[in-house]
Amino acid sequence: MATKYIFVTGGVVSSLGKGIVAASLGRLLKNRGFKIAVQKFDPYINIDPGTMSPYQHGETFVTDDGLETDLDLGHYERFIDINLNKYSILLQVVFIQKFWLRNVVETMTVLLYKLFHISQTCLKKR
Repeated sequence: MATKYIFVTGGVVSSLGKGIVAASLGRLLKNRGFKIAVQKFDPYINIDPGTMSPYQHGETFVTDDGLETDLDLGHYERFIDINLNKYSILLQVVFIQKFWLRNVVETMTVLLYKLFHISQTCLKKR
């Protein structure tokens, strides 16, 4: 059977029940014999919910490998009866860090090339 994807979204609005719906749907599909894998995209800029106010983000859940995540991963684990880890969640901050790092490296490479070229030109003029 071909792989099928189900996306549960509700925008950035909190407390709509997106996590509970996804976990419940996963349980129902697992009961029907489907193999379930869960992947969450977390739009928060913080590295983990443990550094955020519980009033803003709610409780945190710690995966087996020690990653602090939001409670949705806890719902997925308990409802679907699967073990999740750091690869079960994509954090927006990771994308931002990789984009920033790539741009910094590219910018530094260009600057070093220009400095080298200017130094060569100055040395040749002497």
